[in-house]
Amino acid sequence: NKYEPENIVIISQHFHLYRSLMISRLIGLRSFGLAANNFSFSNSLKVFWYFRESVAIPFNLLKMLYFYIFGNR
Repeated sequence: NKYEPENIVIISQHFHLYRSLMISRLIGLRSFGLAANNFSFSNSLKVFWYFRESVAIPFNLLKMLYFYIFGNR
């Protein structure tokens, strides 16, 4: 038997949560997000993480589109 969860909960830092939920929902999972407690991080580190996410979101969308189109060959 294949294990197929009905719902999943993704726990991640706030800036990763949007992308995690987006990807899980695009692959057909019913997912919910919970932001982990934020510790104190420097502003420069937070800026880097948000910049990285702003690049990672379109990159992952394009990668998923590529595998959707060419992955079944």
